[in-house]
Amino acid sequence: MNSTPAQRFQDLLPAQAVLVEATPAMWDRGLFAEEDSLIRQSVQKRRREFTAGRNAARAALAQFGFAPAAIPVGEKREPIFPPGISGSITHTLDYCAVAAIRRGEVLSLGIDAELNEPLAGEVRRLIVSPDEESDLQAALGSVACDGAKLAFSLKEAFYKAFFQQARMFLDFREAFVSVDARRGEFTLRVLKTDVPEYFRQGPFTGKFRVDAQRIYAAIALFETR
Repeated sequence: MNSTPAQRFQDLLPAQAVLVEATPAMWDRGLFAEEDSLIRQSVQKRRREFTAGRNAARAALAQFGFAPAAIPVGEKREPIFPPGISGSITHTLDYCAVAAIRRGEVLSLGIDAELNEPLAGEVRRLIVSPDEESDLQAALGSVACDGAKLAFSLKEAFYKAFFQQARMFLDFREAFVSVDARRGEFTLRVLKTDVPEYFRQGPFTGKFRVDAQRIYAAIALFETR
């Protein structure tokens, strides 16, 4: 696959969405005072990730005509985008990207990037059931990717979009994913019953790509299903 990470992510999103990757300069400076106060006591890794995410988010919002401004955090530590905008931030190691879209037909979107390496054994059962993992690994076939790690990324992307609408969390085992590796698509069913009606009507469909370095996952939740 010769496309860049930005192209891979953009291809997974609705056409009207904006995707911005953090440049090297975005990782170390450019926070507003309000943002800096939130992470002043954090370790350097967290500070750099937060800084890259906020700067990339501002670059994305600029494409919708927003002037540079602080992007605060909500009560669950989620980024608060301006009214009328759904946004999602992901970062892993030295990579950070932000996707944003004007709400309308699309209610919310979520993206996630993960290193393409296996999950530790003790974590796997927190992410997938044995049947789910077995089905995923079989569906992946020759695709060089750990099924449990892929499930982690797909669910992370969905949860980011889900939370914007439901304002509640899901455990990883409260959703079940399956994949079509040839099409680069996944479907997700919410198993938890105590959720808003919209999420009891699944399954939901998203897209993913895998390369030697990373997994890229994205999903958009639409007003009409």
